[in-house]
Amino acid sequence: MGFRLYGMVAAATLAVAGLIAGLVVLVFGHTGGRPRTKAEYIAEVNAVCRSYNAKLSRIPAPIAVGNARAIARSIDRALPIVVERAEKVRAIPPPAVLKSRVARLFRLADRALDELRTSRRAALAGDLRKSGQALGRFLAFSDEAHQVAIGIGLSC
Repeated sequence: MGFRLYGMVAAATLAVAGLIAGLVVLVFGHTGGRPRTKAEYIAEVNAVCRSYNAKLSRIPAPIAVGNARAIARSIDRALPIVVERAEKVRAIPPPAVLKSRVARLFRLADRALDELRTSRRAALAGDLRKSGQALGRFLAFSDEAHQVAIGIGLSC
């Protein structure tokens, strides 16, 4: 009986220690509580981007660009991945030296996502003209965000 109780206490202690370790990593990242360096931030964000960009690359572009439903389906497949990628990247605190440029990147990315959602809504409504215009704005904001990302040293 004593060994069983000891085993349960040991297991509970390990579980709590694991939870605490997980929270430390979540809050402080792998840097041990110190702010991330620019190189660490870039490496961490690029790793997230590589993973999500691989997923995005498997989504085919709509073949029938004149088919509003095909456009909406393509956006439906990509949008959750793009949103999740953005959330993962936002969860990585940038070093002070990059904060203003990263904030600009996120503002542009938010505008791009808004336009992608607008394009999807218009496509679902059958309005190809409005969908195409929003998609054009999405591409413009995405390109501008990409230029900011490249200037920071990011690959996404």
